[in-house]
Amino acid sequence: MKSLSVFAACMLFAGVAQATVQYEVSGVLAVSDCPAGLLSEDVRVNLSTNVQAGIECNASQVAVGTCSIAGRTTSRTVEQLDCTSAPGPDDRFGNPTTVETCVPFVPPQFTETTGAVIYTGSSAQGTIIPGYDGAACSAAAAEAGAQGRLQ
Repeated sequence: MKSLSVFAACMLFAGVAQATVQYEVSGVLAVSDCPAGLLSEDVRVNLSTNVQAGIECNASQVAVGTCSIAGRTTSRTVEQLDCTSAPGPDDRFGNPTTVETCVPFVPPQFTETTGAVIYTGSSAQGTIIPGYDGAACSAAAAEAGAQGRLQ
């Protein structure tokens, strides 16, 4: 999916910064959006039609959230994941990190949800996962999902 190309680009960068950027259309994540050397160059954010995104930066990570304003929002049943956090290795700047691991419950557990699916990923965790917070898709909702992935 084109909207996730920004995630792949962001996986290449790490450093020290704090920023919040929201996109309702394609745009650029500028080096100055994540100050202190987190990005070595501007990153082009290419969004597909109806896709919105939010990007968060912190001391050593970039996280991306995306959703589609044309996506499903009706009630549906989704599988729950069992997520745990543990201390991870220090990043390249010596900052402590946290490693979050999400696995399916055994036996599987399901819940009813509504709202948009917010797909998120981060340079620290790598895996893109769906989130169901019950909100409508917006750049702000995507950014909130990204913020939740930062450690």
